[in-house]
This record gives sequence, C-alpha cells and structure tokens, in this order.
Amino acid sequence: MVLRLANPTKLGSSWVTASSSATPSSSRQTVRSITTTPNPSFSFRDLVSRRAPEKKQKPDGTPAKEEKSLTQSLREAATRTLFGNRRETELARLRQGMSAADQRKLDQDNLQARALASVDAEGNPLLEGEDADVTGQRAARVAERMATRQQGRLERKKWNGLQRPEHKYSTAAFKISPKKLQLLADQISGRPIDYAILQMQFSPKRAAKRIKSTLCLARDHAVAKGMNRSRLVVDEAWVGKDQLLKKAEYKGRMRMGIRKTYFSHMDVVLRLGKTAKEVQGEKVLKARRMARSVATGGVHRTSAVSGVGGQGRAVQGTAWGY
Repeated sequence: MVLRLANPTKLGSSWVTASSSATPSSSRQTVRSITTTPNPSFSFRDLVSRRAPEKKQKPDGTPAKEEKSLTQSLREAATRTLFGNRRETELARLRQGMSAADQRKLDQDNLQARALASVDAEGNPLLEGEDADVTGQRAARVAERMATRQQGRLERKKWNGLQRPEHKYSTAAFKISPKKLQLLADQISGRPIDYAILQMQFSPKRAAKRIKSTLCLARDHAVAKGMNRSRLVVDEAWVGKDQLLKKAEYKGRMRMGIRKTYFSHMDVVLRLGKTAKEVQGEKVLKARRMARSVATGGVHRTSAVSGVGGQGRAVQGTAWGY
C-alpha cells in the first residue's frame, strides 16, 4: 500500500513530496522516498535580504547612530559608575589591542591635530606661532628639568663642582664590612693619587686590590676629562652601606642564631691639589693669625657688658674677657 501526500510541503527553496508504504503484518509506516522539486519563485537574494537588513543612513550618507536598548544603556551606566568612566579605559577600548608604538604614534598625531585646530588669543592658528612645535617644547622642558636636577645635586653635595673641576668614581657593592672598608678610605683620603695607589699596592688587606683598581680607573677618567695628572688628589673618600643578607645559623641544644653578611661600596672624589703658591699663601695667613693672637695675649674683646656705674667693660674670666 503506497500513500502519497495530497499537499506537497514547501521547505526552503524546494517543494518536498514524501511517499510511504505499509505492510499487512505491521502497522508501522516507513518513508520510502523524498523527492524535491525546485521552487522557481525563491532566490538567494531573498535569503540574504532576510538575514542582513540594510543599515540606516542619514540624508547626507553617513551611518545613523545605533539605537541602544534599555539593557545596554543600564550596563554602560553601571560600568561608568564602577570604573569612573576613565579616559584610559575608553582609549584602550577604542584602540582595540594596538601595539605600544602604534599607540604613541596615534597620540602624537592627535596632539598635532589639536595644535592645528587651536588658535591663539588673536585668532591665529598656533601652528604658525611660537607654541606650534609641541615636540620641541617637550624636549626643552626635559632639558631644563635635567639641568635643574644637576644643579641641585651639585649644591647638595657641596663640592663646589661648578668652580673646581672634579671627578667622582665609585666601586660596585661587594661583600665586606663597612667598618673594614672605612679603614682603607681613611688611609687614602687627602693623599695624592699616585701615593694612594702605592698604599693600596702594598696593603695586606683583602679589599686593597679592588680599591687600587678603582683608583687607577678614576685617575684615567679624570685625565681624559682634561685634569692634570700630576696635581690629582683623593680629596674625599667615604663608604656607603648596601645590601644586608641574613641567614639562620643552627647550633646545638635547639639553639639558633642569625648570621649577617654585609655589602658596602666606596666613593672617591678626585680634585686638583693646591699649587706651591697656594700652599705658601696659606702658611703666611696662618702665621699672621698666630702673631695677632700673641700680640693681644689671646684676649678677643667682643661686646661690652654693663658693669657697676653703668659703664661698659669686659668681664675677666668670662667668654667676653678671656
């Protein structure tokens, strides 16, 4: 027994006709064949137009603003409330994963665009005025800031770096106690550079070899700067503390201590020593002060204090009279 559908079924772009057969021994029906017939009135353009509707446009041809749903508006409001609607978040969302170089280029282009669109007080574009070069202004500010920082550093150190040529050199941090390294700093401080190197050459201390190498490098760098080698003096030498390592030191009877490992470094400043004429002048000034002190008997009268009778006189045995 063969059953055919009286009315064919329309599926997509075809008409479907199904036929089934049944046997006397079984009441089940089995579909034998399905035939399809093309639908001449259906086209692919209808399917595309149904899936992708045309976007709305303004009369001038630009795309119209998309209308937001209530759920989307609430989500954006919650985001602004939680994250403060920060500018960097919006820029990151607009850039959509740009590289760092592309971001810097984009920021520079935006900065130049704003400069082109800006005008001064007279209405002239800033591109033609003195405020147009944004990159040059930034470089000038950086140079001024670095010069101010260098000037402040020289003033804080109080080395008279602007008046007297000098060269500062430092060792790297190495494992040694600051107290042990300070002994070497005291040994070379105030000595001529060649004499200080000679002291480190024959010193039995472990860090003397490192300090000798540091002094040789500092001397060569100072000579490269244009300083006279025969007048170089280690004017200052001091020690600085660095990292301090602590580790457990286990002992007997459930006891434990802490072993400390000290790291320190040394800084030296090379300056030009005084000439023979300057040394002789200082000796003359010192002798003149000594002679003046002997002539006055060591008494230096400063301000008078009121005594008996209202007359001012120096009081013996006090800071004013003795």
